[in-house]
Amino acid sequence: MNIKLYLGAHKTATTHIQKLLDANREKLITNNIKLSIPDDIRAKWLPALYEYSNLHNIKYLSAIKSECPENGTWIVAEENISGTSYEFKIHSGIYPNLKNRLNSIKSIFKDDNIELFFSIRSYDSFYRSAYLEVVRNRGYTPFTDFYDEKRYKNNSWVNVLDALISIIPEENITLWCYEDFREIIPDLLRGLTGLDSVSEFISAYTVETTRPSLSKKTIEILASLYPVISQAESLQLVERINSVYASNDYFMPFSKEEIEIFQIKYKVDVSKIRSEYPNIKFLSA
Repeated sequence: MNIKLYLGAHKTATTHIQKLLDANREKLITNNIKLSIPDDIRAKWLPALYEYSNLHNIKYLSAIKSECPENGTWIVAEENISGTSYEFKIHSGIYPNLKNRLNSIKSIFKDDNIELFFSIRSYDSFYRSAYLEVVRNRGYTPFTDFYDEKRYKNNSWVNVLDALISIIPEENITLWCYEDFREIIPDLLRGLTGLDSVSEFISAYTVETTRPSLSKKTIEILASLYPVISQAESLQLVERINSVYASNDYFMPFSKEEIEIFQIKYKVDVSKIRSEYPNIKFLSA
């Protein structure tokens, strides 16, 4: 079996690819390709993987193995295997549990070929989007509680790639920058499906309207209510407020100088990944 793991990162158009693949599920089945996206595996399969990775208890193996096909190709498109945006608030590093979970998958499916697909994004917009996702899904918390400069200081996509490559060979990893996403979709689909012609896949999917990002005004209103109302209470208001102010300016927690520093670091780290891991398949526009 060929296992294709599409692991994110978060806020790099993962939902778009998941929905595109889902719209072509019948075509995938015809080509002996099984698809597993969050709707299929987040309720039971993913918690079983978490528990097995943490405890190595074999009682979780049957739940993990029950989802996989007997042969062919299995596309697992689930960014929460890597972690969640909330983990940035409580842990140092980017996806500190990813290496352990990936190692568990490799040990469970040791006789199968595993390929990994992963996207990276400029740190300034990545952290901003991750914070807004936390507010949207868990309620308001100040950005200063989410972003600790000292804890984030050593975060690096280079470290993430170091962890991935310690488990998966370079030549089995496909990587791209989110900023190039629109241009690399055909190449990404060819890699995920193993099929040469993917134009029908793209044309079969009608892009759905996504929820607008939380606006600057929405965050300002939630901040003005904090801490008078609890985080749980603010969760009930997030979408209601944003439905009125969604067209307001983007929330941007960093100064121009900080953004420039983040973008320079991102550029340097991308160059470092390319030079240190030349056998990674790096998709680019």
